[in-house]
Amino acid sequence: MIQGEGVMDEKPDILIIEDDESTRKTLTLILDKKGYGTETAGTGKEALERAKKQSFDITLLDIRLPDMDGMELVAPLKELHPDLAVIVITGYASLETALRALKEGAADYITKPLDMEKVLEAIGEALEKQRLVVELRKLSLSDDLTGLLNRRGFMRVAKHQLKVANRSKREMLLLYMDFDHLKQINDALSHRDGDRTLIEVANVLKQTFRESDIIARIGGDEFVVLTIEAGKDSEEVLRHRLQEELDTHNAKGQQPFKLSISVGAAHYDPERPCSIEDLLHKADTSMYEQKGQSR
Repeated sequence: MIQGEGVMDEKPDILIIEDDESTRKTLTLILDKKGYGTETAGTGKEALERAKKQSFDITLLDIRLPDMDGMELVAPLKELHPDLAVIVITGYASLETALRALKEGAADYITKPLDMEKVLEAIGEALEKQRLVVELRKLSLSDDLTGLLNRRGFMRVAKHQLKVANRSKREMLLLYMDFDHLKQINDALSHRDGDRTLIEVANVLKQTFRESDIIARIGGDEFVVLTIEAGKDSEEVLRHRLQEELDTHNAKGQQPFKLSISVGAAHYDPERPCSIEDLLHKADTSMYEQKGQSR
């Protein structure tokens, strides 16, 4: 989930976690020639030991390891190095595997047999995203209240993600959300309570969406999420997941008001590309149509 952090050395370091010795040697040879620093591990345990001793910018992670499911490594690796970009290697090109990898916090996935051009492209895109995040920090393009990206930050990262989607032919879904009743909370209680509620909304969004999704607060009570690897058929699933998180939050009853969010959606098809501005407009229009129907 991109919100705004990261530091990289001049020579990016890559940890290759792969149990097949031949594949490890091939990746090491090619990446060394390209100027990357490389370390290798053949098991999950060995990978964690290396990650505790050294920081890495990128991890190439095979999901089939002799001692564990590679997916189980994503969380502990990112706990050690929050800015680490994990690129999952899988022998199964199924959408289910890809979505699971992204949900666990992976930046991307590539399939076997490995196409080195695609491997290098995935590494380049992950490093570019890290560079953008570093730049966002420097330019203060994050929202001070919630810690999410602000409008300018979102536009920078989203435009880059559209280029990636066009190259990789991956669909996306943009959700445009309006927090209902902020004015009433400000008027009935206080602006401080309104701010607390906006922070709670941001936290609900972080709980709902994946590490790889791009979340931003682009206006007073307006939030957007650009979901990666999500087609039209994902919309209802995402709406349902968001409502479940809202219901869970509201059930705790810690505030004198309940969180309620109106949601509009726009699908991005790389076969019919459009600008991020057009996508925002479509999702915004959809959101206001939903508001009108609920009145």
